[in-house]
Amino acid sequence: IFTWGNGEKGQLGLGDYFNKELPTLVDLDLDSKEVKVIQISAGYTSTLLLLSNHKLYWFGTSALI
Repeated sequence: IFTWGNGEKGQLGLGDYFNKELPTLVDLDLDSKEVKVIQISAGYTSTLLLLSNHKLYWFGTSALI
């Protein structure tokens, strides 16, 4: 997946806390190429990814401040 936008809470999943103006590839380091992202939830301070192997990736924070 690609992410961009406000990243000051780490919600872009890129391992840093910087804003990105251009789409940037997220390295999920998956064990298998057959595992796919099947659902994405992008919020103000967090991003959640549901994978086809039933794992959940969460980037950012649950806080609104």
